[in-house]
Amino acid sequence: MKIFVTGTTGFIGIPLMRALAARGNEVVPFRGDVRNATAVVKAMRGCEAVFHLAGRISYRACDRPLVRAVNVQGTVNVLEAARALGIRRMVHTSSIVTVGVSWDPGQVLDEDAVFNAARLRLEYFDSKREAENRVMEAAARGLDVVIVNPGVVVGEPGDCGRPGPVNKSVRTLAHLPFTLPGGNSWVDVRDVVAGHLLAFEKGRSGRRYILAHENISNADVRRRFAVETGGSLPFIHLPARVLRACARMTGSQVAMRIGGFYMYYDCSRARKELGWNPRPAWPAIKAMALSG
Repeated sequence: MKIFVTGTTGFIGIPLMRALAARGNEVVPFRGDVRNATAVVKAMRGCEAVFHLAGRISYRACDRPLVRAVNVQGTVNVLEAARALGIRRMVHTSSIVTVGVSWDPGQVLDEDAVFNAARLRLEYFDSKREAENRVMEAAARGLDVVIVNPGVVVGEPGDCGRPGPVNKSVRTLAHLPFTLPGGNSWVDVRDVVAGHLLAFEKGRSGRRYILAHENISNADVRRRFAVETGGSLPFIHLPARVLRACARMTGSQVAMRIGGFYMYYDCSRARKELGWNPRPAWPAIKAMALSG
């Protein structure tokens, strides 16, 4: 099968292309700008399927226009090209940020949660949610497209693509002299690739599948890393209210992103409907924290 893939230089894109090629597919990597609709159509012509992974992650205020253009308009361009060219099936890589957040560590969200993160005013969150809405609309109009929502993706060297902003965040989190509030849902990149393939094979059109399974607080990541590497344990915990106050005063989207909310998710749907069986994410978290 001839398969068109965007985001081919990314953390997930590179190992996904390897996996597709290993299955005997002809992979067509898109090296251009997804904001260029003409280029997308030209590159996609002759393909039977699409994996749309291209996206922009940034929490800097100056990047807001670019984040929106890539994540929303880029997705629209891919959807319109897929519909015009009669693509048989498409997998759209969204994110768990489109599912919602919680301020209660005991609350674990699934695909049916009501999106509540708009009040955070984080352009990455909002743009990925809008892009996903456009995908849902396309599915309702007849395009065969499945959505996957990866968590915080980590990987050991050799398993993933080139380092991205998540790599730096993980290293910072593991080495801070204090602990941060909140928590995330982690997943090994190898399982994210497997989830993409399973979604392509078994996923229902217009349905989203969470690809994240290990819910760990930021504080536990820091403490566990210290214990396993023989480092010193931090004695200071930065309260969420301090981060939120800092975010309000400075307008920092970075401070708001780590402002004490929990992104804990339930991947039961992917397990039951796709047969997804992820491995523990901690070895990859630790390897990434030690890299660089």
